[in-house]
Amino acid sequence: MSQNYQPGQLVRLARVGFSKFDASANDLYEVLRLMPAGQTGEVTYRIKSLMAGERAVRKSEITPYVSPNELFRDSAAWHQNLNRPSASSC
Repeated sequence: MSQNYQPGQLVRLARVGFSKFDASANDLYEVLRLMPAGQTGEVTYRIKSLMAGERAVRKSEITPYVSPNELFRDSAAWHQNLNRPSASSC
């Protein structure tokens, strides 16, 4: 996965067993900047909690935040495409 996060983008800490729907304001972080890669060569970011302070994290430790509105919109679009006749069925 080659996705890089942009300054201002909201992310969450990647934790096993937590769903996208469990996010609270305490779980959200804003990406402040890309930092030099660590000794392992993995990209690192400086992030700031919306409720507390700043910290450095590796790319593998964060995941993009998806708002419930975005999830609903994407789900609705997916369902609309299911009901649309395909070109091969005409």
